[in-house]
Amino acid sequence: MYKKTLSGLLLGLTVMASTCFAQVVDKVETYKGNELKIPQVEGIERKAARRINSCLDKVVAGDAKNFIDKCGKNGNTARLYTTVVRDDDRYLSLRVASVRDFKGAAHPTTYVFGLVFDKKTGRQLPLSHFVKVPAPDQLESYVRSNVFQLCSLRNDAPVELGDNYHITYISKEYTLDKDDNLDLIYQHYELACYAAGTLRLRLDKGYVDRNGSVLPKG
Repeated sequence: MYKKTLSGLLLGLTVMASTCFAQVVDKVETYKGNELKIPQVEGIERKAARRINSCLDKVVAGDAKNFIDKCGKNGNTARLYTTVVRDDDRYLSLRVASVRDFKGAAHPTTYVFGLVFDKKTGRQLPLSHFVKVPAPDQLESYVRSNVFQLCSLRNDAPVELGDNYHITYISKEYTLDKDDNLDLIYQHYELACYAAGTLRLRLDKGYVDRNGSVLPKG
């Protein structure tokens, strides 16, 4: 009876551990007078957490610190804001806005990172892990014919791809949402005027089902 109870308890703990959610916290670091809130992951297997946090330190915090090193002497500052897009038993997807404030400028500039991690290994996953992506010109054709949706990341409002704008590359910044949609992130000015903000180009679940083999179908 004791052995059965102990086995059941261990099995329950194993299931809980395998489906635990990550806790994303801000590691506040003051760097040359700038208070940076660097996202860090807790609550998952230590080796995976270290690997994810190392990537966040290098890619996200490194970008902000590089800006401060180059431009901070003139009174320019940097800030970081993190949004958790997906967190389940397998994947962690984050969107991190690196905001650069130029002294005397009318508005800041923002670069948005999109990151997807395998929570079991801590590995950052490229877009090609999930889906075969069309060439840039084909992607542009899909957007212009409304097969794919181009929207403002700020308020989800649809954005038209103007005649003077073209998709010349596949963004490496992307997120994976809870419904298995893949959102490619394009920065200010790349596909629309500044007022449109940062944009997301959605490869919807239907497309992912037809052109990928990793995520469950349907």
